[in-house]
Amino acid sequence: GVQLGHRVWQQYYAELEATFGPHTKQTNAKTLLHSSKFFRETKDGRYLANTLMVDLEPDVIDNIENSKLKIFDANYLVKGEDGKANTFARGNYTAGKV
Repeated sequence: GVQLGHRVWQQYYAELEATFGPHTKQTNAKTLLHSSKFFRETKDGRYLANTLMVDLEPDVIDNIENSKLKIFDANYLVKGEDGKANTFARGNYTAGKV
């Protein structure tokens, strides 16, 4: 889920960048981003994605935080603790056995 969402945001941002790259006026790009419900402008003029990403596996969120695309607000990237992956399998095949 989260990894797929990250890829979708990368594609969406790439399409915006291709449409409003360095060859177009910056004001056109700002107009689109400002009117978009997908991004919000920060106090320092950056645009961040309006998304909340939650994953129990911290490595997945860490990969997003460390990616080249810096459009995600760290406050909206929520990760679990180590050891939460495959909880169904662990509970069903080890902890659940009596």
